[in-house]
Amino acid sequence: MHHPLGKTSRWLVACLSLALAVGTGFTAYAASGSEVIANADDYFPDTVGSRWRYRGEVVEGPLQKISTKQFMNVSTVKGTETIKGVTVKVFHDTNPGNHGPSDSYYRRDAAGIVYYGSDPGTA
Repeated sequence: MHHPLGKTSRWLVACLSLALAVGTGFTAYAASGSEVIANADDYFPDTVGSRWRYRGEVVEGPLQKISTKQFMNVSTVKGTETIKGVTVKVFHDTNPGNHGPSDSYYRRDAAGIVYYGSDPGTA
């Protein structure tokens, strides 16, 4: 069974990084060609061994809060793999969204960051 939680947790990390960047006065402007953001690793670090710890909360109930569940997750860049002939970084999450462990796959290039799916998750 696949679910997009690995993607969701990576998206949250990317959004938090963007929020930090905007909060510190970072502004990106479109150029006539492609523009490379200096120090992009500061916004989406993908060096093997990088690690983040965070707490999350899941609120259950469609219209009113039925219950709240808190969880912890550790996200680690654990290495590289080859998917579809491309070398990607492997991000391992211990408990994203309170649904157990998953791995997500990303590649950074001159165009940006490309998501290659997750296991379990989406492709």
